[in-house]
Amino acid sequence: MASMLDEHRLLSKCFAVSLRVISSPLFFLGHVPVRILIADDVSTARVSLRKLLESHSGWQVCGEAVNGWEAIEQTERLAPDLVILDLRMPLMNGFQAAREISRVNPHPPMLLITFQALSRSHLEAARNAGFSGAVNKGCGREILAAAEAVLNNQAFFHLQRSVRVA
Repeated sequence: MASMLDEHRLLSKCFAVSLRVISSPLFFLGHVPVRILIADDVSTARVSLRKLLESHSGWQVCGEAVNGWEAIEQTERLAPDLVILDLRMPLMNGFQAAREISRVNPHPPMLLITFQALSRSHLEAARNAGFSGAVNKGCGREILAAAEAVLNNQAFFHLQRSVRVA
């Protein structure tokens, strides 16, 4: 019974996404915007990330969440094409939210962002949680490159190397 319910939810989401795409006036022009959900508990980070992402032609932020629970709910409700999750959020961190999003709806690729230095263990945990990529949120160009890669079904995991100051 539970698998039938999960199957019904997935089919409903796929149908909703198809209707959203077909009903978009841009669909008939061949330009359907990429819809992105941002989850970060810091409002200034969300604003900056929104500006950065929407500077890319054809991308729009369709929703924002301030914690992992909201990210799960927004992903189900909005059916974004990409979910960007901060690692450290209240109530539920990015890894926990990604695991739940992957379980409920494996469709949207997910990108992990963090100010922490990304170690091998972070990257392995990100992969295991269902992320398609992980990047430091202090580098705008890298965020855009990572988003582009995961939207094209490519992994984007870059190990950060420490910089020594003499």
